[in-house]
Amino acid sequence: MVMSMDRMNELMQEAERQSLDNDGFGEGPVRQTLQPLAVQLNKASTPVTIYETRTGDARQILRHYWPAARRKKHNDPQFPEWLGKPLFSLTPPANLPERPRFMCYLNPKHPDYEAKFAQFHFAACSAAHLPSLAEVESHAEHKHRDEWKKIKKAQDDARQEEGLRLQREMVNTLIAQREQPPRADEQQPLAVNGERPQKRTRRKRK
Repeated sequence: MVMSMDRMNELMQEAERQSLDNDGFGEGPVRQTLQPLAVQLNKASTPVTIYETRTGDARQILRHYWPAARRKKHNDPQFPEWLGKPLFSLTPPANLPERPRFMCYLNPKHPDYEAKFAQFHFAACSAAHLPSLAEVESHAEHKHRDEWKKIKKAQDDARQEEGLRLQREMVNTLIAQREQPPRADEQQPLAVNGERPQKRTRRKRK
């Protein structure tokens, strides 16, 4: 399919307008000399870093997604002072309090990655900005749904096997204790005065 020159010019103008007038990266009138369409499309697909204005969490998006991202507002009722304020910014917020950061379980830098998760050979995750362990669980359940199900099943199987192993050890210990012969001092109970009680013999009736 051959694109007409009119259609080409329309797409070029649209790309120029989206790049300069609508995305917040450039201000001022549209350039008089249009760049080639391929250059504009490549520019629109360039990744940029945006920041969550309340937490400072950084993420990367393609440049042409920024117009939609900058229109998003805070709507979490747990933080009423942020309601209606912009959700994302192109610059990191200043004077944020220090908060703990937790890594995704599938991040190769996670302390337990080699011991517990590398064996599954799942795709690595770079998330390292999660604010709590609960968020780590939620991240795993939503971002790595299939992988997390397999990990949980393996962990459940391991716990079940460990429980069965402890039960077997307990049973074997009880059996071994019952099979041991009683010690000499345990064969007959001692009386209060230290003497062994005499066995009573029954007299035969005539």
